[in-house]
This record gives sequence, structure tokens and C-alpha cells, in this order.
Amino acid sequence: MINRILEHNRDFPEKHWEDFIILLTLLSVAAIHYFIYSKMAFLDFFYLLIVLAGYYVGKRLAILGAFFANLMVWLFIFADQNSYTRSASALNTHLDLTVWGGFLILAAWLIERTCQLENQLKPQPQADAYGS
Repeated sequence: MINRILEHNRDFPEKHWEDFIILLTLLSVAAIHYFIYSKMAFLDFFYLLIVLAGYYVGKRLAILGAFFANLMVWLFIFADQNSYTRSASALNTHLDLTVWGGFLILAAWLIERTCQLENQLKPQPQADAYGS
């Protein structure tokens, strides 16, 4: 019975890769918000998630994930602005986060573009001169 269950769920991670990235993004935003004092320093963690999304699920979902991470961070900031603006003014913090969000979305686009260029530069198998 256990072998049947394991065999049935062997492809589970491959089939639900997008869900895993979204869940990891949501959990990391919540963990950073509630457990980390210096929240601004940990925002670069989201670049790792976006790079993974760009390589494994493609440009569309990577850009969507970057937008989702940006939206989640902004929602947490508006819910508790004092925890993000400890060392700088609110305007400076909002400008920093706007630039961070823009670069996060740009990184998502560039990662997928890098994959496309890598595929174009791979050597193509050449046909034999005798046609075989």
C-alpha cells in the first residue's frame, strides 16, 4: 500500500512546481515580516525565488511571481508602516521599495531572456555529410 502511494505521488513536485514557488513566496514574506527586525535587508531573498521561477516555470509565471511578491511586501508595509521605516523617512522607504519592486520584475524578465539566449547559443547537431 505504501509503495502504491509513493509511486502515485512520485511526480508530485514536478507537477506542482508553480504552487510551491507561490507558497514559498507567501511564507517568506510572512516570516520576514513577523520574525526579522531588519526587514529591508532580507528583501533580496526574493531574487532567488524569481530566478528559480524564471528557470523552471518560464517568463510569464516569473513575472507574475515578482509582481505577487512586490504586492505582498507592499500590503505588509501598509499594514504596519512603523516596522519598515525605522531608520529612514517614510518617503525614502517607499522610494526604495518601488525601485526594488521594479528591479524584481526586471530580473524575472531577464532570467527568462537568458534562458532563451542560452538555447540559441547551444550547438545544433549537424547532419552527416553522407545523409545518414
